[in-house]
Amino acid sequence: MPRPHAPLHLPALLGALVVTASAGAQPAPPTPAPHPPPARATPTSGFFEGRFFVADPGGRFWLAPSGRLHLDTVLFTGGVTGSYQNGAGAYRPPDVASSMFAARARTEVLAGWLDRYTLMLSFEFGTGTSTPSQAYNGASLQNAIFNIQLARWLNLQLGMFNTPFTIENRTSSNTSDMIERSMTVRAFGLPGTKEWGAMLWGEDPRGIVYASVGFFGGDGNRINADGSAMVAGRVFVHPLAVARGPLAGLQLGGSALYSHAGASVNYSMQSMRTLGGYAWFSPSAGSGMTQVTSVPSDEQLGLAAELLVPFWRMNLRAELVYRDYGVREVPGASAQPGVSLRSANVRGTSHYVFLDGWLWGQPRLSGSFGYQNPFRVRFDHLDQSAGPVRRALQVGARWEYTTFEYTAGDGATPSPRAGRYQLHAFGVVANYWIERYLRFSVLYQHYYFPNADPSGSTDAPFNRAGGPHDAEGNRAVSFGELMARAAMAF
Repeated sequence: MPRPHAPLHLPALLGALVVTASAGAQPAPPTPAPHPPPARATPTSGFFEGRFFVADPGGRFWLAPSGRLHLDTVLFTGGVTGSYQNGAGAYRPPDVASSMFAARARTEVLAGWLDRYTLMLSFEFGTGTSTPSQAYNGASLQNAIFNIQLARWLNLQLGMFNTPFTIENRTSSNTSDMIERSMTVRAFGLPGTKEWGAMLWGEDPRGIVYASVGFFGGDGNRINADGSAMVAGRVFVHPLAVARGPLAGLQLGGSALYSHAGASVNYSMQSMRTLGGYAWFSPSAGSGMTQVTSVPSDEQLGLAAELLVPFWRMNLRAELVYRDYGVREVPGASAQPGVSLRSANVRGTSHYVFLDGWLWGQPRLSGSFGYQNPFRVRFDHLDQSAGPVRRALQVGARWEYTTFEYTAGDGATPSPRAGRYQLHAFGVVANYWIERYLRFSVLYQHYYFPNADPSGSTDAPFNRAGGPHDAEGNRAVSFGELMARAAMAF
């Protein structure tokens, strides 16, 4: 007898098929996302803008050793290098002497933290001048800069650094194209160069406006002598920067400084010197019982205008400086606080015009003028593998003219300093650059004192200034300096 079949339950069968089909239609588990590539490690050493640095693995701290060496040779022309006999019959050593010397032998340390804080310390070991009596030996602090980047366009700078006054005073000596800064700036405009103080500075992101203003001690690299302060500021614009034309680098600007020197100031005003070191204006004048020394006193005012026109392979640069400042004359050869024979005033102007051309090689290889911003490593813009060494030949010429009046008030005796001072200077230079860190320069500078009295008489009606004495004791109305420099910076 046949075995009966089990009954077929259709609903149950359909349910099983649906479940099976649903199970088969489930999507495959998602493929795991690939791991991101490991972050590129910050280099622990390298070069930025040609300067070597070392850094921690995270790039939070970097350190860059630096230095410069400027070896100068100066030859004075015009028969002014011999000993001479003064009016009293005594023999005097030469006012100037042809020689070789280290204008700068400087060691520097630069450091940065967290891409916001930077430090610069530099110490000088050079003799500084060709004049033996003015040479200095031993280490001296040249820069002590601590910079804080407050915003992309705003910084706070503290310490001792170049005063924000004129283009040239805010340009590194490594970049100076006439071996040294002009007399307009370094002799008449701002002989002290540096100040202790605090400065706010910044530039807009498009590079159109740059401004800086600071409060300083007003006593140069000395500790504040009288408790007063100096305010100084500089602003310049690139009005055609957005146009990107041949004159996009056109720069117009101005600067100013003001201070008040009190009775406790215990240092003399600085000498005004030529590039080679001859002091054509000294703070001391006279001899014996009539000798006096001029000391800063009362209001000190300075104004300056600047122009920079880079075009094609050439540059035109000009500056005009106006100074009006008080002094007090004290007896003897040294400054004495609280002592005064009479009050006096120095008022005048100085200007220069400089034109250069880059005959071959990369133009403007020497770098920018008028910035002197603190060095900061940018790890996203490090120098790539070394390419061919860049070289360039630059030639230039400069004319400058300084004129001022030294007026003195009443005293028991007439001031041996009172009168008008004038000086023309004409110079030509050739610079051979290897990158921006090696330079070989030759310069000739000629000086002319209009209406000067060669005999050195204090009764000279128009010009009290004069050149070095010759063997007969007469002062040169004109003379020259032939200078050469071998410079290295790293």
